[in-house]
Amino acid sequence: MLSNIIQLWLAILFFICPYLTAKNLSLESRINPPARELMDVEVIGNLLIVPGNLDGYDFYDISVPNDPQHITNFQVPMNNNRSLPGFWVCATDSFAYFTSRSKGSGSAIVDISDPDNPINSGYLDLNGNSDLILEGLDINDSILAVAAHDDGVLIYNIENPTYPSLISQVYCGNAWDVELDSSLLIVGSGEDGVKFFD
Repeated sequence: MLSNIIQLWLAILFFICPYLTAKNLSLESRINPPARELMDVEVIGNLLIVPGNLDGYDFYDISVPNDPQHITNFQVPMNNNRSLPGFWVCATDSFAYFTSRSKGSGSAIVDISDPDNPINSGYLDLNGNSDLILEGLDINDSILAVAAHDDGVLIYNIENPTYPSLISQVYCGNAWDVELDSSLLIVGSGEDGVKFFD
């Protein structure tokens, strides 16, 4: 008898509750960029930016959600005729910040005010440390937070978006990704879980 009651509650929990709490989401469209490893996307208005690892960054017009249109593929030049691998992106209305796990110049600042013609405007100043591995990033107002793996989180002032100034470094262990709001820095810290800083 107890077994039947437990089974009934499990059925209600797993099969009926999702229908009562669903947000009425439906698949509008699907795109399949050529990238081998998609880890992030960014939406700014009707612009979708998809980092595509070694295949650069794909820009899409998503003003018609069931018919996204590819605008361009953008590759950030690096040394030795290679492009910056694309893993992470965060953007404002006019600028996108890319990071890539590559030691050295593993970042890019890109002017996206004309999505048909993105322009590489530079890179993040790492304060002379070329061994940083940059991961996820987030923007809140004029502050950019960048996960720097073993080196914690780098905090930039981006009031001048082409020349962000490094204002702080939060040492927190293994920072893979960040979320930033007006009063909290939340860090995805690998095996150390999620850490909160205010």
